[in-house]
Amino acid sequence: MRGKCRLIRYADDFVIIFQQKYDADRVMAVISKRFEKYGLTVHPEKTKLIDFRAPYHPERYRERQSNNDRKGGKRPETFDLLGFTHYWGKTRRGKWAVKRKTMKSRLARSIQNIEQWCRENLHQPVRMQWKTLCSKIKGHYAYYGITGNIRSLSSFVRQVTHQWKRWLNRRNRENQLSWKKFMLLLKCYPLPTPRIVQSVFREKTT
Repeated sequence: MRGKCRLIRYADDFVIIFQQKYDADRVMAVISKRFEKYGLTVHPEKTKLIDFRAPYHPERYRERQSNNDRKGGKRPETFDLLGFTHYWGKTRRGKWAVKRKTMKSRLARSIQNIEQWCRENLHQPVRMQWKTLCSKIKGHYAYYGITGNIRSLSSFVRQVTHQWKRWLNRRNRENQLSWKKFMLLLKCYPLPTPRIVQSVFREKTT
């Protein structure tokens, strides 16, 4: 190895971070053969080599200079792991940092699950529906409620709200529930507001 490397693993998912591209290319060339040795295979679509160098990386700066690109050249790629999309973004102080947000496919799947539950429990009492939806939303926050992901959480609860209203209207097509009436209902049965459960700032102070 010419540089540092690190393996981040959870169950059968993992990411290997390399300091030098030379090391990454070498591992990428042999990883499939090493897995075959133990009767295993790697996912052909998920197994790939991406350029995740920071926007301020010295090599990116040199590439920008050589290409006369004032915007900084090619943007860093993103990757998905454990339900999150990892990407480079700016902090409130204007510094670059690795951020995470809910994968689009996971967010869509979560909404589909809510829609299916609302459909299957269409005629259950509103209070029962509310309690279950609150439990489902809190469970979503418990996993995806990490620093920097508040927009995805807000999108989730907003779409849950729309789905709940939509299926409540299916109960009685002659007496449709307007948004004004539905907002009054939400005052009696409010859904949990988005919140960060796992904060990297709290972790740093502990």
